[in-house]
Amino acid sequence: MDIDQNLIRVARRNIRHYLAPEARDSFPVSMAIQYGPMAAGGLVGDQVATQFPNNVFFTQANYVPDSDSRVQSQQPEYDVILALSLTKWIHLNWGDAAMKRTFQRVFRQLRPGGRFIVEPQPWKSYGRKKKLTERIFTNYKQIQFRPHQFVAYLLSAEVGFSSCRQLEGPRNKSKGFHRPVYMLTKSPAAPP
Repeated sequence: MDIDQNLIRVARRNIRHYLAPEARDSFPVSMAIQYGPMAAGGLVGDQVATQFPNNVFFTQANYVPDSDSRVQSQQPEYDVILALSLTKWIHLNWGDAAMKRTFQRVFRQLRPGGRFIVEPQPWKSYGRKKKLTERIFTNYKQIQFRPHQFVAYLLSAEVGFSSCRQLEGPRNKSKGFHRPVYMLTKSPAAPP
């Protein structure tokens, strides 16, 4: 899910790189050109429908809940939610309350035992983008909930994750991508 329709289009187009050659050839070329890569939908009860790439969907939407009641109405749907390089943008566009509601929604959207993988950008990177718009600048000046506080908040009773582990990954040559990535786990005994 992304708020940017262009990124969704790119993701749909790029999934073809991960398809087996026989899956790529199952549609007329004009379909992929017009609609992006597509795989045949599975039948109800068909095991193929639950396998890659038929279990991957790209949707354009704003994930940030606009109220506490929207968070409370969220039902468990996923086993894993991945949030890489986006917390800064949620924070700068909608502020502290929206960042916290987003974390609460993630928790509620995970099934018991689910995992949230998050890569918070460092506070100093916010300063480099603070003047993009007037709203971002206003939010930037009001932010009190800093990225170094995210993990403690996610583990608090206000959200409810039961554990956190910092993941090790390959060192990226790009200087801006040497950020910690955390995997938080929702207790298998957590109520839905």
